Amino acid sequence: MCGIAAVLGPGATEQTALAMGLALKHRGPDRTAAVALPRAALAAARLAVTGPGPAGDQPMRTAGRDQLLVFNGEIHNHRELRRQLPGHVFRGDSDTETLLAALAEWGPHALPWLEGPFAFVHVNRATGRTIVARDRFGVKSLYLARHEGRWYVGSEIKALLAGGVPATPCVPQLRAVLADYWVNGPRTPLEGIRRVLPGTVLEFDADGELLSERTWFEPGSLVDREEADRLAALPAEGWIDRLDGVLRAGVRRRLPQDGFAEAGVLCSGGLDSSLVLALAKAEGVRLPAYVASFGDQPEVDETRWAARAAEAAGTPLVPVQVDGRAWREHFVASVRHFEYPLVHQNSVALAAVAARARADGLRVLFSGEGADELFGGYPSRHHGERRAFGVGAHALEPPADRGRGLRELLGLRPGPSDYELDVRDRLRRSFRHLPRERNELSSALAADLRLFLSHGLNRLDKNLMQASIEVREPFLDTAVASFALNSPLERHLLPGLKAGLAATARRYLPAEVVDREKFGFNFSVRPYLESLDMRRLRRGELVDVLRLPAREWARLLAESEERTIFRLWTAEIWCRLFLAGVSVDEVNGLIWLD
Repeated sequence: MCGIAAVLGPGATEQTALAMGLALKHRGPDRTAAVALPRAALAAARLAVTGPGPAGDQPMRTAGRDQLLVFNGEIHNHRELRRQLPGHVFRGDSDTETLLAALAEWGPHALPWLEGPFAFVHVNRATGRTIVARDRFGVKSLYLARHEGRWYVGSEIKALLAGGVPATPCVPQLRAVLADYWVNGPRTPLEGIRRVLPGTVLEFDADGELLSERTWFEPGSLVDREEADRLAALPAEGWIDRLDGVLRAGVRRRLPQDGFAEAGVLCSGGLDSSLVLALAKAEGVRLPAYVASFGDQPEVDETRWAARAAEAAGTPLVPVQVDGRAWREHFVASVRHFEYPLVHQNSVALAAVAARARADGLRVLFSGEGADELFGGYPSRHHGERRAFGVGAHALEPPADRGRGLRELLGLRPGPSDYELDVRDRLRRSFRHLPRERNELSSALAADLRLFLSHGLNRLDKNLMQASIEVREPFLDTAVASFALNSPLERHLLPGLKAGLAATARRYLPAEVVDREKFGFNFSVRPYLESLDMRRLRRGELVDVLRLPAREWARLLAESEERTIFRLWTAEIWCRLFLAGVSVDEVNGLIWLD
């Protein structure tokens, strides 16, 4: 696991790459190093997890020194891949060394064989090609910018800024991010800096010029009509057996190996994370459960449910108190590491849990992220498609009407972007063998893997990595995703949401944990917002960047509910951190009342 950075093109220097790598030191506190080649410089800040010895250090070269790799992520099947690379001599047990050998042997054709999250830059001087790639689902973030004739690549935006890319606001994008909570597609709130999209590979020539950019993985590529027919023919118990098997294999691939760092489970006591905890036990590994505990908000505190899941798994529970003190400690830093205005208040809670896990000596936390997208678990999404399929109103929740006043003030209309429409259209074609109602719902749910999931993954990755904690998501195993996408919708949605997954979980968990109402890591931010100095928001950086009339801005602040005020505060902090270049400590010194 690493934070990675690269400069491609004439004038690329080791000094610049090293500065970029040092900006990512929180992602890799064990070792930061950089290497320069003609027209390329690469850096990595390493968190040693798999193969932790010096043989796994990065940047990594082949024995002939003609190839160079920096890699962030985990290749969970790397030992199996080694058996397909008999001509390579390995010095250690690092998955980085396996990936370098696979790329040396197969080039970009290696990508479909990689199981797990990754983002990497691979320079091959023999072919004169550099490959930049990102994993299927976008677990590991990656950003790209063109500046002064060179390309800058980094795990986080702050690495690009450290390399000299200017922090210029993209005001239309910032407005859209504020109004819609998340914005899909490649653009970011900083001009010229864009996301490398999930499942994307870019190829550069020896001079650092971009030759091609293509999607190497689409969720629709997992759709298999013959497999769907086989799954549809299974009786209920047989289908549950199959799901049980693929879930256990997904967990098994991600569990501790020899020399592996200490791990735990980010467990809310909900179905998904509790099942991960239980499946780890079934595989013979008892992982401690970490839960964000809201003692000052007992009505939303899920600690008792996490305790039931931990008790069933025979593992210790570690409650992490999230209160006013923890909020003040982690709030501004969470914005700094998320690099956008916060999508959800739980970024701060995640940062608190990560800090405790790190203090306890852990380097990895498992998560249930991805289960809701794969198994249709969000009752507030895709109402029209669900109702047309036959899901009753009792199983749905009203869609959240977020930021209406802000959207009106910014003059924005809700609705899907061209990128989002294209994702849906391509998935409709993948499910074209299905009748219309099934096609519409199947494509809508699968589109969440591109349009909704990536933002939750970004939050998990960045706000856990601010304390140098890697996250692992067993539900995002390719076999699990394929099983979910090819299974009959009835297994997911009837008689209730995630019905089939719940039936599997009953084999391992108490019924009260499996059947409890979905809560979603929600808590009130009102008591924490009361400690902030509203004058800093009324007359701050954000209103000037957005170019809003003072009177209308004041009315918006007076009339908005707590989630919108929270959103605006995080945008104000973002402006001060990323546009004004103020430090976390300086912002903390400005915004609190005492």
